[in-house]
Formats: sequence, structure tokens, C-alpha cells
Amino acid sequence: MEYKVAEVSEIEFEAIKKAEKLMKDETGKDFIMGAWERNK
Repeated sequence: MEYKVAEVSEIEFEAIKKAEKLMKDETGKDFIMGAWERNK
């Protein structure tokens, strides 16, 4: 299987940013989340 960087919508982007903030708030560490999708 091959993967590519995902093309995310504005809603998906905001959800990723919210998850990053939650991780920072809970752990005190900065995390960067990435999104990959499988090529069809």
C-alpha cells in the first residue's frame, strides 16, 4: 500500500489543531499531528 499526505478540509484541520492543543494542555509537551491517506 502507498500513502500520501492527506488533503484535509477546514473542519478536519480544526479538529487536528484542537487535538494538538489538548495534548499540550494534558502533557505540557508540544505534539504535531500528521494526516496520511491511502492511495486508491
